[in-house]
Amino acid sequence: MTILIIASCVVSMAVRCVLPTDVNAPQTAPRATKACEPVFKSIQYSRGVPYVFVDQGLDSLPRVYPKHILLVQRRNSELGAVRYSLLVYRHDAAKPDVTIEGEAVRDTQAWFFNAHCSIDDVPDGIVTTLERVAKLSDGPVKQP
Repeated sequence: MTILIIASCVVSMAVRCVLPTDVNAPQTAPRATKACEPVFKSIQYSRGVPYVFVDQGLDSLPRVYPKHILLVQRRNSELGAVRYSLLVYRHDAAKPDVTIEGEAVRDTQAWFFNAHCSIDDVPDGIVTTLERVAKLSDGPVKQP
């Protein structure tokens, strides 16, 4: 659990450094939103999961979304018994939507996950996603 908290804090700080903030805007407490909830889907396990996902993503993002902005990437990280990869990006700098997606593996089980967030909810979305990834150590994900 300590690893999850540290990883969440590091990713949250990195995202806050990259995202533009309005210094005149009132500060509010962070909140989770339904729109930013991650969705998990079982996929076929292979030895390249999860890091091949990031390699392919980094190669195809410039072609699929030429104006994309990469906010966070994790190629092969661990949370407990789960290895995962993560890409967080905006399709276009002019649009406020952010995509969080990746793959996770525990033993020979694998999952693809994704979430769509507003730019303001990205830190909470990443933390929620990493919490759900960490829970894969306990068993399959149950969707809310």
